[in-house]
Amino acid sequence: MSRLLILGGTQDARALASALADQGHDLTYSLAGATQDPRVPDGVHMRRGGFGGVDGLVGWCLLNDVRALIDATHPFAARMSRNAVKAALMLNLPCLRLEREIWRAEPGDAWTLYARLDDMVLSLADMSGRRVLLAIGRQDVFRFVPLKQHHFLVRSVEPPPRYPPDSQALLARGPFSPEDEEALLRDQGVDLVIAKNAGGQSGYSKLQAARTLGREVWLLEPPALPPTSLAASRDQALAWVAQL
Repeated sequence: MSRLLILGGTQDARALASALADQGHDLTYSLAGATQDPRVPDGVHMRRGGFGGVDGLVGWCLLNDVRALIDATHPFAARMSRNAVKAALMLNLPCLRLEREIWRAEPGDAWTLYARLDDMVLSLADMSGRRVLLAIGRQDVFRFVPLKQHHFLVRSVEPPPRYPPDSQALLARGPFSPEDEEALLRDQGVDLVIAKNAGGQSGYSKLQAARTLGREVWLLEPPALPPTSLAASRDQALAWVAQL
């Protein structure tokens, strides 16, 4: 079996790594280390921490006799995804990106799409008195710190380094049901949901709840990534590996 390096960190990545391990593949599951208590597939060798850019990734792949590379990182981990494609090209390795289909608005949705997080912050700066569910991950919460006029319900797996002045921390790990999300938005008086358009099933329930309750949603669109082989599901990724 081919020796695989899976760049993980998502629920989809864990499921894929578990399935490949069950099939007997020799693989390493790599995490950047942003989460202190990550969920790791059972029986899978794991490494943590960055590689040190493209050159570091190339060196690690050579040292560990990697035969194929699978990028199953978060859709907004753009630097790692770009490094993976560059390293694969330098080493002439097969490279696959597990890329979930982004969320798309349905009837009843009140969405505004943003290409840059800074533009989202500027738009919010011109408003007053919003009650915001901020569900963008911990690393970008600091961008909203200057906004003193809004109340933020900041949801993340681990606490961010800084919170906006008027904030309520909600440390929780999904997935959450649409019913629980509806109760959260209703009980907290949330009138605006801010999130990243990461696609997939995990995380979509907050958008369903916003639709049901008529709440406004602002979504940050995913970054553009270089071309490579793509899989939209675990089964497609397994079929790709089977053809190596």
